[in-house]
Amino acid sequence: MTRAQGSRRLGGVGLAVAGFILLALLPTVLLAWWYAGASREEVVSRAAERLAQGARLGSGLYHQMLLAVERSLALEPAMVSLASVDHDSCSALLQREVDSHPFVMSSLLVGRDGRVICASSGRGRGVDLSDRPYIQRAREQDSLSVGEPVLARTSPILVLPVARRLSPTAALPGPGDEPAIVASALDLDGLARRLGEIVTDPSSLEDPATGVLVVDRDYRIVAAWPDHARKGQTIALRPERDGRAAIYAVHDDGGPELIVGLSQLLTGGIRLVLTERLAEVTKPADARFRDVLAVMMGVVLLGAGMAVFAARRIVVLPLLALARAAEEVEEGGRPTALPRGPLFGELETLRRAFSSMVEEILRREASLSEVNRRLADLAERDPLTGIANRRAFDAALAQAWERGRATGEPVGVLIIDVDHFKWFNDTYGHLEGDRCLVRVATALASVSLRPNDLVARLGGEEFAILLPGADAEGAGKVGERVRAAVADLLILHERSPHGIVTVSVGAAAAVPTTLGDAKALLAAADRAAYAAKAGGRNRVVVDGRVTSQPARPAVLEAR
Repeated sequence: MTRAQGSRRLGGVGLAVAGFILLALLPTVLLAWWYAGASREEVVSRAAERLAQGARLGSGLYHQMLLAVERSLALEPAMVSLASVDHDSCSALLQREVDSHPFVMSSLLVGRDGRVICASSGRGRGVDLSDRPYIQRAREQDSLSVGEPVLARTSPILVLPVARRLSPTAALPGPGDEPAIVASALDLDGLARRLGEIVTDPSSLEDPATGVLVVDRDYRIVAAWPDHARKGQTIALRPERDGRAAIYAVHDDGGPELIVGLSQLLTGGIRLVLTERLAEVTKPADARFRDVLAVMMGVVLLGAGMAVFAARRIVVLPLLALARAAEEVEEGGRPTALPRGPLFGELETLRRAFSSMVEEILRREASLSEVNRRLADLAERDPLTGIANRRAFDAALAQAWERGRATGEPVGVLIIDVDHFKWFNDTYGHLEGDRCLVRVATALASVSLRPNDLVARLGGEEFAILLPGADAEGAGKVGERVRAAVADLLILHERSPHGIVTVSVGAAAAVPTTLGDAKALLAAADRAAYAAKAGGRNRVVVDGRVTSQPARPAVLEAR
């Protein structure tokens, strides 16, 4: 694992801390969200209740209007005689009554046959209204008869008609055009406007929040304020908020959702509908919620940032330092990034435990390195003589051979065999034989050799010396010094022809580029040592020309 990978891994601790902090603050945010939703619901409920009260107020205003109209229709008996004599005077009298009442648009005087005798507008004389239900009811009752919204026959205007018979209608003799009923067309737009002015703040009349609709039984708009263009449209009402009757939603052909206050069915088959746009009603609450949410999110982010900063200083940076120290230990070095104490809480315990673990690891690594060094040394040293063994010699020979192959330098080898060593052991015992081998090894090592030369025991009484860079002549000279050094020990050997311990030396040298491999060189030196033994021992044989077909070795007599 690289240091960068470790840093990236532990860099996620900061993100995790931030995530935990945000998770801990989530209930607060959800609570604020719920509170905002509850506040919004409360605002909507208050608006719905306000509109419902306005609808009830409109119902009272409507009934007062009907009472006022009924009183105004109680004309004096003198009007009957006047109407039968002068139609112009009748129209003027009716117009005067219309002008005195704010909700009356026009008035008619209707005969017993249902035909219009005169009208406040001066038009419509003779129009037959006998089929109108409100006219038929007016003939039969003494109270005011209220019809449902209808398109006037005397003008293309949607009106709410009312009628009242002249008393006593049954006693009226005369032709069919004698006055019998007084009828009026009520101004529903005026009613809607008046109701809107009552329930709306006058300061906001330019863009009122509350709209007033007058609808018939089929929820067709017969009057609207302030949006008069909605007359003739049909609205769809459905209850909202779990069916609570005080709150409705109006879905008007994809238009804005509205909060509605709805009156009961009134005389004349109409309802008063007060509306406010849901978005306008909840706009202040939504704005407050956004402000509160923005402040809360700012506080949350600030708190999270401060917490992350503190967590980074207290937790993340020490963990990163511990991770880097662990990577340094993993790479085999002494940690330099280990944080200094004391740290916060359990991190100090972790730091101390880590420091102790690192010291123990380093101590064990040092001990293991020393053991490995000793094992390696033992693996390449002869346990009896302390010089290199066969494994070390073979490895050094292979390296020297490859180096000579690259440089073209020769490699020399000496094979040294203690003469009649078996007889020495049989005569003096194995302990003395071991001492003899040790002394011979010491003598070999004492010969002046170069730093790259290697003295080794191949096994038993056989030794070898590796001479990198030496040719056959140089190897022979070193072999002669070796032979003389052993002879100079004067180790008694009664069964030897020479009376002392001597050695037979075989020398060989070759350039690696002219010979197949190092084994051929070693075989040549071994053949030379055999020749030295065969020639009488205590001598050096040099094979000066080592090839695949070695030449006959020459012999040098040792003094």
